[in-house]
Amino acid sequence: MKSDQFPCFSIFPPLIFSKMYFIYHCTAGKTIGEKSTSLLHGNDPVLGYDYDILGSIITEAVGDRMQSFLKSETGINGDKLTNRYSPGYCQWPVSDQHKLFSFFHENICGVSLTDSSLMHPVKSISGVIGIGKNVKYRAYVCTHYSSSNCIYRKI
Repeated sequence: MKSDQFPCFSIFPPLIFSKMYFIYHCTAGKTIGEKSTSLLHGNDPVLGYDYDILGSIITEAVGDRMQSFLKSETGINGDKLTNRYSPGYCQWPVSDQHKLFSFFHENICGVSLTDSSLMHPVKSISGVIGIGKNVKYRAYVCTHYSSSNCIYRKI
């Protein structure tokens, strides 16, 4: 796949040596998000916030587990993985979710996409992982860290 065919040119360089791409989405499901929203707007917003955080942790754990499984399967052939890259991070436009979702059957695994590119259930992630013998996994150092909009600058 050429860089002009890839969903986002800004993330293409780390994926350039990939011989294939693993495009994914996964979710913690709708229940935890619904519980969080109900509590946040109800009588226990602190518990609602806890559920919101727990939903995020679960979603990322599912992503980590998926990547770990993929690493064990691809490692048999001597292949390596890149980092997970997702729309909405490091200036990859969220609107490119539509390009990623074009690879999936509609509403697969109960995850759908709104016109404004938000996933439902809310506690869901999507992205791409490069696979190949010459790819590298790098510690997350976003080149856009200096952006005034980056939430991680303040941490």
